[in-house]
Formats: sequence, structure tokens, C-alpha cells
Amino acid sequence: MKVQGSVSFLLLLLAVFICGDVNSQGVRESHDQDNVPTGKGYGVAAPIGSPAPIGDGHQIQFHGGPLMVGPTQIYYIWYGDWTKSPAAHGILRDLANQIGDSALFATNSTYHDLEGQTIKGPVFFAGEVFDDYSKGKSLSDNDVESIVQDTLKRSALPEDPKGIYFVLTSSDVDETTGFCNTYCAWHSHMKTPTSEIKYAFVGDTERCPTSCQSQPVGPNGKGGGDGMANSLVKELLSTTSDPELTAWYDGKGRENGDLCDWNFGPTYRANNAKANMKVGARDFLLQQNWVNQSGAGCQSRP
Repeated sequence: MKVQGSVSFLLLLLAVFICGDVNSQGVRESHDQDNVPTGKGYGVAAPIGSPAPIGDGHQIQFHGGPLMVGPTQIYYIWYGDWTKSPAAHGILRDLANQIGDSALFATNSTYHDLEGQTIKGPVFFAGEVFDDYSKGKSLSDNDVESIVQDTLKRSALPEDPKGIYFVLTSSDVDETTGFCNTYCAWHSHMKTPTSEIKYAFVGDTERCPTSCQSQPVGPNGKGGGDGMANSLVKELLSTTSDPELTAWYDGKGRENGDLCDWNFGPTYRANNAKANMKVGARDFLLQQNWVNQSGAGCQSRP
């Protein structure tokens, strides 16, 4: 998930400065049609041998890779010190248990694999562990992957090819490749001797609320729980529709959730904060998802 507007605007100004004029900007845009996703909300130039589109969707294309059609298990690795944000535990556990039954998750049913199977769920919370700074307070992408690997090697969580392992970092932990500057969360995958494992990084948005939270206080109270909920669901939707970065994305390398970053649609008030949907018994403000059907666009339901 990309950060909010101010950073994006600065990046746009930098791109215009480098290109020199509007025509150059347009030329670069056309070259972007061969991009592939990074899992971080933006695409990069496709390396030789990258899959070409084999099916046209609605402003998003299928490249033949696998999907997570379900069931999907969610695992949490709570990394760092969460004593300062205890409310996040209940918020994100409830979210994991209920999001599979939501209209928002049903938007992913508009995506299919090579056999025509669509993403249906169910989705449920399958387990959690706590990690007390095993890699320190400054993490690289490789460190995040190692945290997942170490958790599986010591059997703290089961090795589950149908699972997504979310590394949730406390507000005093930095992810040095762009957390708070170019992304708020990301997803990736790795091979083990027996499985293809999907995992994601989601940092506590209290570390950079102006970049990674849509409002200072969410419908479930103060703290990063609501901000992390938004990032987490976006990564869940993108991971299930593009788990190995070879399935559904557009010519710029943007996945379904990337096309709707910070787009929430109609809102209402809940606990003196903005919300746009109920998931279980809780109100949330969760960004919309790209619905891959006629009249395609960012929606909160199919």
C-alpha cells in the first residue's frame, strides 16, 4: 500500500523535474505498460521472461499465475513491543475472523484463475506468535522474510501454503526500504523445500500517521489498529488475487488494491470518526477494491 498524498505529490514533482516537460512525461507513461508488480503498490520494468497477459479483464489483466481461491488462513507475527498499543490485538483479530464474510472481500470473487475458479474464501484467523525484536528495530525486506522463516522453522506456526503470514511491527520498528515514505505495507512470497509461502509486512501506522493513517482517531479508538486494519485488508485482497506477483495486475504493474489506494467511497460517523462499513460487530474505514467486471471501478461490494 502506498503512502498518502503529500509524498506522492513530491514524487510527481520530482518526475516532472527529471523529465523536463509534459511530452517526456507522456513517453515514460507509455513505457510503463510493460511493468510488473512489486507488491509495494507500484510497478517496475518487466525483466525478460516475465509473463505476458493471457486474458483481458476490465482495465486489469490476467497473466496466468495462481490465485488463492480459498480457504485462506491468516497468521499474525506480532513483532516488537505491543504493550503501548494493546487495542490493536483485538481489532486485528476480530478483523481476521470476520473479513471473509464481508462484501469488501467478495469483490475479489470477480477474479479467476486458469481453471475459472474465483476467490471465495472462507478466510479465518488461524494463529499468532510474538517476536521480541529477533532482528532488531531496523528491518530490511530480507529481515521480514527471515522472521517468517524462523517462525516456521521452530514450528511456532504451521507451514501453510494456504496461509498468509502478516508480520505486524510495533511503532518503534522501522522497515528501511521505504516504510512511511513510499509504502505503508507490502506483500511477497518465498519457497521452502515443501511449500510456496505467502507473507506480508504491515507496520504500526502510529509511526507515521500523516502518511499511513486516513484520520488521527479511527472508529475503534486511538492508536494504530484502525490504520493497520486498512493496510492489512488491502494486502489480503492483493495477495489472494496475485500471490506470486504473476496473476492479476495492469500494464503499470498495479494490483487490484493499488488501483484504489485511499479511496473509501461514502462514509458515515462511528465513535466520532469516519467509517464506511461494518465487519462483524466493528465499524471500519477500509479502502475500496477494484471490481473486475462491467462498470469496473473502486467499490466496497461486487
